[in-house]
Amino acid sequence: MELLVAMAILGILLVAVVVSIQGVQSAWRLTRSAVRENLEGRRALETVVTNLSRATLHPRWVPNLDPVTNPTGIPTTLLPESDLHFVSGPARTLVPGVRSSSGHSVFFQGPFGFPGSSRTLQNNSDTPYYQTLPHTLSAWGYYVEFGQDQTELPNFLTSSRQGRPAPPRKFRFRLMEYRQPAHELSLLVQPPDYPRPLQALQTSNNTLYEWFQAPIANSQPGGSAFNRRVSIVAENILALVVVPYDPHLVTLANGGSNSTLPYQLAPDYLFDSRRHQWEQGSALGAATRHQLPPAVEIAIVALSEDVWDNLTEAEAIRQGESLVSLMSGLFLTAANFSNDLETLDQELNNRRLDHQVMTQVVLLNGQAGRLFPPVTGSPTPSTASAP
Repeated sequence: MELLVAMAILGILLVAVVVSIQGVQSAWRLTRSAVRENLEGRRALETVVTNLSRATLHPRWVPNLDPVTNPTGIPTTLLPESDLHFVSGPARTLVPGVRSSSGHSVFFQGPFGFPGSSRTLQNNSDTPYYQTLPHTLSAWGYYVEFGQDQTELPNFLTSSRQGRPAPPRKFRFRLMEYRQPAHELSLLVQPPDYPRPLQALQTSNNTLYEWFQAPIANSQPGGSAFNRRVSIVAENILALVVVPYDPHLVTLANGGSNSTLPYQLAPDYLFDSRRHQWEQGSALGAATRHQLPPAVEIAIVALSEDVWDNLTEAEAIRQGESLVSLMSGLFLTAANFSNDLETLDQELNNRRLDHQVMTQVVLLNGQAGRLFPPVTGSPTPSTASAP
């Protein structure tokens, strides 16, 4: 009897120890996942906000010689003019060549000092030629895509070697950064018999967007570009949402009944500083002509790595496609931004997918010294998170 009692007590102690260890392991796993989720989201948000705050157009004033708005041909007014380009909006519209894009995208130029590197023939020898200018204008951009990681891995990790099978592909949502070196900036290409760059002659958004669409398409798997112009900023970023708005009208809208007032510059999220070229005569094109939005609210939705744990490749693909489908029905009308953010948060909670929603305001167009509220209604442009 004493032996049986001792064995029973020992068994209870062993069960208690095992349960305690499992609890500690579970807590450690959840904590590690939450920390990684927060770090990835923070990295994505800070990268986008920091670089977007440096966006520039360098506009200048020129006489109005547009035959549509000035049929007399007598220049009586001045219009802003710029050789650069700022555009943000749904990724499916701006980067249609990217498969399984999610949320929005934004493309712009700034003094990033990224001239790139190339090899040129100098004195009949293959000599590397590098040029470094700290404030050179370069093109930049961000978008989110769902796909595999094969294009980011070296060859010895993507193929079977010495009879060993290739490692499984890793499907994730990723925030991608587009970087175009200064010497490839096609916006400044100028015809020999025209005093302005060729971009000023384009009247179709398909040709206006070629300066970032073509390099991104060539950087996709199977592309023809030797040097990829796209790199990963952070993994498990479900969506990037870019909300251009006028902060001067936020208080006025809150005090009245017109909640769409702050979004009148981009009611469908599409803000294009060259909209007047492909939508000639429109009031929206005239209002945004070679202008940066006064403020942009950036929202980042970061998923936990645990979302993909214990999923086969086929299951990960189905889950990713399901989330892409979910995102395709959200963030289409800027006035519904807050409601769509809440809907996405609730839907992810219903699917038991750990995530965080982070937001921050970027002030552009000379507004950097002023403070304005975000359009989501939170008291300060801070970060909001959801369990």
